[in-house]
Amino acid sequence: MGATITLIPGDGIGPSIVEATIQVLEAAGAALEYDRQLAGMAAVHDSADPLPPATLESVERTGLILKGPLTTPVGVGFRSINVALRREFDLYAAVRPMVTLMPGGRYEDIDLVLIRENTEGLYVGVEHYIGHRMAMFEPVHGSAPDIEGQSIANPTAQILAACMLLDHVGQGDVASRIRTCLRECDTLTRDLGGTASTDEYVPSLIGRLA
Repeated sequence: MGATITLIPGDGIGPSIVEATIQVLEAAGAALEYDRQLAGMAAVHDSADPLPPATLESVERTGLILKGPLTTPVGVGFRSINVALRREFDLYAAVRPMVTLMPGGRYEDIDLVLIRENTEGLYVGVEHYIGHRMAMFEPVHGSAPDIEGQSIANPTAQILAACMLLDHVGQGDVASRIRTCLRECDTLTRDLGGTASTDEYVPSLIGRLA
């Protein structure tokens, strides 16, 4: 049995890209167990609580979160669920690596890491949060409810967030395999100039992993 993580699918396109990520992780042989929990609007619809006690208890137990993007409900006493999680677990630093993944884009040979103090202001990030009590991994983009259910979302940022988690739990070899396949995959979604849907992109990536 591998590491157990709290898995929060999120809102909007979140469940779709998180499920795609799980498929890729399983195909790559990642040794992970998932404790699925709710937060954000999905939790509001389920229990009227954007950050349920069961979710917080899971995070306390696992010490790890892989989460999809969350929509911030209006009028709940804090500005965002992300901020609430960071403050609850004292995630005082956000680490955002930026590396050129695919050649031929606007910029080449990028290899940077940004680190920002996190608990006194808003910061959204693909990020790895570090703190006294745990680490949290998430993609940089929002929940994009306008394209929910259309199978056009690109799950790459979510997959890369999962790769950072794999590095963190000592499964860097699996993360390296996934990153290599991402670089070599020639099936592109629309945001990268291709025509592939999410449902076409993910099997293509999994095929390379196999």
